[in-house]
Amino acid sequence: MLIFIVGFFCAFLLLGVIGIFYQNNDQEKKESKEGEVHKKNEANPDLPIQNKKSVCEYDQIQSKFAIIRADWTKDLTEIKNALNELSQLCDEKNKIVKNLKDNLNQVYLNMEESIHEYKKTKAEIYQEKYTNLAIEKDKIIAKIHDIESDLSEQNNLICSYYEKKDQLQKNLEHLKYQEQETILNIKSLKKIEYLEAKIAAANEQKIECLDFANDSSHKIKASLNSIQTQEQSLEDELLQYGLNKKYKENFNMNVKMEELWEENKSSDVENSQNKIQNENLKIKKQDSSTINNLFS
Repeated sequence: MLIFIVGFFCAFLLLGVIGIFYQNNDQEKKESKEGEVHKKNEANPDLPIQNKKSVCEYDQIQSKFAIIRADWTKDLTEIKNALNELSQLCDEKNKIVKNLKDNLNQVYLNMEESIHEYKKTKAEIYQEKYTNLAIEKDKIIAKIHDIESDLSEQNNLICSYYEKKDQLQKNLEHLKYQEQETILNIKSLKKIEYLEAKIAAANEQKIECLDFANDSSHKIKASLNSIQTQEQSLEDELLQYGLNKKYKENFNMNVKMEELWEENKSSDVENSQNKIQNENLKIKKQDSSTINNLFS
């Protein structure tokens, strides 16, 4: 019966200590999770605002590239229009040169005819006609020379504009890739910053977990030491209780022996001794039974 009481008391005490420990552990886990959330918010403060900031940066960069692209596209359009106008002018001047050359050929024919008629008739009218045709010939040649000089300059200008047009087209293509590359670089930089912050937060969380594990280990050891101390105290109390009971029983037995001895003074000494021996045997049996119950 005594063993059952002691076991029940120890089990009740152990359950109480375990319940207190798990309650404290749950509270610490809750506080630890709240701390992790707070630190994550500190590591990435106001994440939606960061996203808005990144979007704003992308918009600004795209806006700058759009301005450059618009300017270059405008220049390219102007160059194309100039090329079209110059090409039309060149076509018109080439037609004029062709007509002038046709007229020049006709003048040459008329001059030859004037010479031929002058040989026949010796009339001065053919000489004057030749002179006028020669003057006209020189004018036509001068016009052709001027127009061909203009055509040469315009052709050089057209070649220059074609080079500028090709360069602008290449620049526009390169600008497109440069814009994409710039945005990707910014995104990569943002990604690197985010990953670095995440790694730092993970390291802090790892340190916190190690600290929490160490604290929990210390608390468990302290709880076990407290339980062992309480069990030792209880065992000492029970042992002292058993010894006190033993001493009390011995005292009562000695009192009974004295009473029996006083009552049986006149009786036979041998009977008295037998009784004493029997009582001593009974005491020894009770003592051994009590001690066995205490340490079983």
